[in-house]
Amino acid sequence: MKNDSEDENFAHFRFYEKTGRCEFSFYLDVEIPDVGVIKEDIQAARQTSDTISSLLKHIQNKLKKSIHDKFSKDGICIPTSLRGTNQDLQGTMKLGTLGKSLSDGKTVMFSIWGQEYTILYNTPFIKEMKLLPILFAGCSIKPKFYPPFIYINMSEFVWYKSKDKEHWSEVGTGFQYCIQKGDVDHYLKLKCTPYNYVGAKGNISEVISENRVICMGELPKCPFEDRHKFTKKWSNNMELRIVTYNILAERYTAIDGNYSYCEPVYLSMEYRKQLILKELLGYKADIICLQEVDIVHYHKFFGPKMRENSYYGVFRKKGNRLTEGLACFVRRNRYSLMSSRHLVYSQEVKKKQYSHIWKHLAKNKKVADVFLKQHTSLQVVVLVCPERILIVANTHLYYHPDANSIRLLQANIATIYLDDLKNFYYRQCKTDVHVIFCGDFNSDHSKSLYPFMIQGRIHPKHKDCLQGTC
Repeated sequence: MKNDSEDENFAHFRFYEKTGRCEFSFYLDVEIPDVGVIKEDIQAARQTSDTISSLLKHIQNKLKKSIHDKFSKDGICIPTSLRGTNQDLQGTMKLGTLGKSLSDGKTVMFSIWGQEYTILYNTPFIKEMKLLPILFAGCSIKPKFYPPFIYINMSEFVWYKSKDKEHWSEVGTGFQYCIQKGDVDHYLKLKCTPYNYVGAKGNISEVISENRVICMGELPKCPFEDRHKFTKKWSNNMELRIVTYNILAERYTAIDGNYSYCEPVYLSMEYRKQLILKELLGYKADIICLQEVDIVHYHKFFGPKMRENSYYGVFRKKGNRLTEGLACFVRRNRYSLMSSRHLVYSQEVKKKQYSHIWKHLAKNKKVADVFLKQHTSLQVVVLVCPERILIVANTHLYYHPDANSIRLLQANIATIYLDDLKNFYYRQCKTDVHVIFCGDFNSDHSKSLYPFMIQGRIHPKHKDCLQGTC
């Protein structure tokens, strides 16, 4: 990503309220006697609890290192100061206080080697901007970026295409662009001029695609089409057909080495989602449980497409915070939705009904630390038809191959919760209540989780079982 240098007459102070962190940046273009010319973007990060003296010292140390690396010079004096309207600001002032002054509209100047900068507060800034590595004609594209203090609806986005990355022609505007057939065999470039909520303008940034636009072509014949031969008809009222599928979230395909055996074009979600949809619809299932569903693809693709095909859906973000999660689609004319629930195992474990688990987990600090860091979740939908209530659970247990004990604990919490929920609905509705538990358990029949799920318990002395929890 190319990012224009910060304006030469301004320094920028940005305050990140959630983390208590602040950043100070400016562009330095100065000639130092007996040293040389320095042209450099200076970025300094501190906590708001730090002082002005700490910030200035940090800037000086960064510059001293840069001078040493470039010119092999040491012991250079670097005069710096922060000045209010009438006087220098005290070095003991907290940076949080400085930020408050700037947000109130007070003028503060920064000086280094006699150069003066007006400090601007929370100006928009594109820290990182990327385009997908594989671009298909006919698909929509928008940038992935980290845009502090940017209001997207006020910012300007212009798209260009080029065959040689030298000569560019404009093809569209807006945050999202629908790639045209005429863009095939071209690179795409996005230029963004960011603005914040009050109309302050940031520096222009641009990004160029790694690869040229290609055509997706026809989807290949796949093994699942042979399985579709057995699901040509919908199930009748005496049958129930369920599909569960981990569709691999886009964020995990980018991890180096994970799928090196697969060509990037086939890892692209724009390509895979077409195949996934074709496979899912061909099973004519009554209920479909999915794991690792990207939130954007749920709302923009899977949700609408499944609604077009007589399903309704429920989605929950993993841990209530990640960009991927659990989705459940239900055949509309088969079951009505009574309620949906979601729990995060690491948050649930300290509740009263799991006290026996927490008691023993707390005695195993190493396991507890890992367990409490996980966002692993359980999605539950409660469905109703005239004859019965059906509780469908969907989960994706912790992935690590050596974490059998973690998965056992997560499954234990899930089964306790589902059993309590089943009893609750039986008491309330006085009708048959059934539970179906789906998901990616990251396990197999040779592991301890299998007998636990089949039999409801495993031997307390099993090596994967924390004492007293099984």
